[in-house]
Amino acid sequence: MPRFICQGTWTDGGGVVVNEGTVTVYKAGGTTSVTIYEAATGSAASDNTVESDVYGHFVFWVDTEDYAPSQQFKYVLSKTSFSSKTYDNIVIFPQVGIWGGSGVYNFTSDTGAIASYTLGSIPDNSVITRAWYQVITAFASSGSATCAIGVTTNDANGIITATAFDDGIWTTAPVYKDGDPDGTVTNFTTQTTAERDVVFTIAGAVLTAGKVKVWWEYITGE
Repeated sequence: MPRFICQGTWTDGGGVVVNEGTVTVYKAGGTTSVTIYEAATGSAASDNTVESDVYGHFVFWVDTEDYAPSQQFKYVLSKTSFSSKTYDNIVIFPQVGIWGGSGVYNFTSDTGAIASYTLGSIPDNSVITRAWYQVITAFASSGSATCAIGVTTNDANGIITATAFDDGIWTTAPVYKDGDPDGTVTNFTTQTTAERDVVFTIAGAVLTAGKVKVWWEYITGE
């Protein structure tokens, strides 16, 4: 997924740059730490802070692999003997109106236990408008497992309703297929009442094989 840059120059009230100051990054509106990166490629930073350089310049990246594109951010500038500055509701990701995500369930790494496996997330007040999936490895079970794809709490069967593991939708691989949301309003998932995970859910019995990749588009309302 792409990373997007946030950068600025920290100056004091007199316009003098503040070097070696700490920039601490949070989700907008609170103090929930976020994952940031110090470059366009490579591993995440060790924490949610960066420092301004000798010119007062600071820079960090955030990634849509970690956060929904509608996520906004906050950063706090602080240094001993200086008044701290807070900037909230910072938009870093491009705002295009329709966003998307994807995720993979893989028996090899996730196991086949009866559980829900997180594929991604969507924000509060959002509906999934379209979804697609690709069965990469056909599903198998030692019992009568069912599998579903949906949104935690609000619509657990919203993308694919719970269906037997040996149904053709799970056993034909590798093929791209449509989820239930197809762009028509009547087939949107139920609007979320908080930020929710998109999940693949196994019920009834364990899986012994299977891999599926899921893509979705969503919009966020009021």
